[in-house]
Amino acid sequence: MPRQHLPSQLVTPTYIHQIHTLHGTSAGVLISATLLKRMSFSLLKKLITSCHTTVLQVESEETLDVLKLQLKRLKRTQTIFLSTQLCLLKKIEMAFPTYRRVYKSTITNWNINDLIVHLNRYRIRTIMLEPETASSLSHSLRKHAFSIWSQAESQSNLHDLMVSSVQSISVPIESEIIPLWKAYSHLRILHRPVFIAHRGACQLKQENTLAAFKWASRFGADILETDVRETKDGHLVLFHDSTLKRLTGDRRRVAQLTLKEMNSLTPVVELETFLATYQHTSHTLLLELKEEHIVQSVVKLIQKYELWHQVHIQSFLPKVLKDVQALEPQLGVSLLYSHNKGSRVHHSEAIVKETLLHTQASLNPKIRRTNFFSKHDRDGIQSFYWTIRTKKELEKQWSKGTLGLIMDCIQYINWYPVQMNVSSLPTRNKRDTISFPAQEQAIFSDGSNEWVPVEWYVQTKTELRRVTEEVKSDTSIHVFCVYRVYLNGVSHSICSALIHI
Repeated sequence: MPRQHLPSQLVTPTYIHQIHTLHGTSAGVLISATLLKRMSFSLLKKLITSCHTTVLQVESEETLDVLKLQLKRLKRTQTIFLSTQLCLLKKIEMAFPTYRRVYKSTITNWNINDLIVHLNRYRIRTIMLEPETASSLSHSLRKHAFSIWSQAESQSNLHDLMVSSVQSISVPIESEIIPLWKAYSHLRILHRPVFIAHRGACQLKQENTLAAFKWASRFGADILETDVRETKDGHLVLFHDSTLKRLTGDRRRVAQLTLKEMNSLTPVVELETFLATYQHTSHTLLLELKEEHIVQSVVKLIQKYELWHQVHIQSFLPKVLKDVQALEPQLGVSLLYSHNKGSRVHHSEAIVKETLLHTQASLNPKIRRTNFFSKHDRDGIQSFYWTIRTKKELEKQWSKGTLGLIMDCIQYINWYPVQMNVSSLPTRNKRDTISFPAQEQAIFSDGSNEWVPVEWYVQTKTELRRVTEEVKSDTSIHVFCVYRVYLNGVSHSICSALIHI
């Protein structure tokens, strides 16, 4: 199972002598392009072989050529390449196809739709953003199975990044904010998962119908997931099973019936109707393609409505993902995986690895999976896990920090808030004391809110100090509120933004 989510720490040395202190560290190590040029091969080898994760920033072809020779002399290592140049990352992919690549962007005014298409085109699954950009775009990017990194440059940055769902945060090796990291870990911050409505609100309305999707949207689902098949007369329809037996008792296959014949047995929605209904909304549309031969027709529809930034393709069939990328590189893809070796959609570890390598797809495994994917979790790679069917299972996975949940029971996501909003600010009194409100607004997935009791914390340079009474201070301080919730028998914190008083 995925561990309780906490961003992984990447320490960043400034000088060569600091690298000698990092051997065997449990944190990842990020080596800047400037420092990398000055490192000897023996030092690089020692660092790579002794650290859990080493991130190398490469900004020139000359450095890449040197690394081609050096890394080939080492056994397969947990090395990641980082660069601000997308074209160079493409060359890194060709030289090191099995290594993870991270795009470091210094642009702060990205249009989210353009960024999604940009990353898909260059087959990048992880992006490192400036702190404010990472905090504001992290949830939107995670809806398309991207992982987000950033760098903490101040106490305020660290708070914002810890509260948002970034996967890795870099900090200078001698930064004063490192002691705060441990303090935040003690809060057990509850992050908002990506809520994925499996065939819509399928426990309340008939699956894969517009009514089911409408209800899922009302509950605040981030992603509407559906299945695509082709009828006898060539219509693309939203239908999960290969036959109509489960829903209607009719044993005939979808491919044996015309659209009119299907509609006479059960309500059927065409893919084009679905795309037209939900274009220009905030929902990501997750399409599971059930058949290899429909890829071209599906891609043409997506291109017709210009929905590269809104549609994500998943499938159990590796050929589907490869064909999608060949026809439309601007679309993101994910491989579905079942651990059940008796399943007709089960693939060997070798096939899974080859597919992920060839397509740079993300991986969407079943909840009960093999240990093969434990490394996938440790790397902080975004995945959507399936299928959550009960409130108890939702609480269990949310509590564990699973960041993408494909759910039948989308109606339960509003049992717990996903964000805290400070509507009533702390007030500074004449006696240089600060009074704190007892309640603040909790925000839920559907946009509703509720006043709830909160705790307040003061952020200092080295710790988080809980407020138990009025705080006396004649200088400015940073504070935030926390609402405590219990999931799966464990106390978690939902934190507000940091407030300067």
